[in-house]
Amino acid sequence: MMNRLQIVLAIAGWVLSGFFFLESRSGSETRAEIARLTRAVQTAEADRNALAAELDQFKEAHQDLKHVERRIASTSEELKHLEYLRARVSGEIDTMRP
Repeated sequence: MMNRLQIVLAIAGWVLSGFFFLESRSGSETRAEIARLTRAVQTAEADRNALAAELDQFKEAHQDLKHVERRIASTSEELKHLEYLRARVSGEIDTMRP
C-alpha cells in the first residue's frame, strides 16, 4: 500500500513539474509543445493499434498451426495403426502358405 502511495505522489510531482515547466514558457512555445506531444500520442496510438492487429494475425496463424499439428498427430497415429494391420495381415498370409 505504501509503495502505491509513493508512486502516486511521484507521478503527481512529475505532473506538477511539467505544468510549472509549461507555465514558464511563452504561450506559443506552450502551444507548440502541446501540439508536439499530441502528435507523439497519436503516433504511439497508431503504433499500438498496428501492434494489436499484428498480434491478432499472429494468434490466428498460431491457431491454424495448432490445427495442422493436431491433424498431423492424428494422421501419424492412423498410419501407425495401418502399419500394424499390414504387418498382421502379412504374418497371417505367411502362415497360410504351405
